[in-house]
Amino acid sequence: MNFYINVLRIYNDYLDQQAGVKDAKVIKKIDHFKQAFDVFRKEIDDLKHEMHLAKMTLAANLREADNVIEEKCEMEKYTLLQGQFTSLHKKFEIFKEEFIQFEQELLN
Repeated sequence: MNFYINVLRIYNDYLDQQAGVKDAKVIKKIDHFKQAFDVFRKEIDDLKHEMHLAKMTLAANLREADNVIEEKCEMEKYTLLQGQFTSLHKKFEIFKEEFIQFEQELLN
């Protein structure tokens, strides 16, 4: 998860360097990406928090190892978190391609 946060920081720094651009279309795209960064960051932080809670609950259940029903429920939560992570990864890859295309347009 930290990888995604670091990539967002790098992209944000790049956009900050473009602050002097006067083209309205470019400014609109910069605003679009900055807003998307905020959305991704919140989604990453929320998922990171949920994964931490799941890890801690799973560890506590393993220590006690007497409630099989709770463990099954926790494993279902883990599967859900795994799906959320996969979804985030796919959305991030699409977003990254969009950002790279935008960067190429700026360089041309």
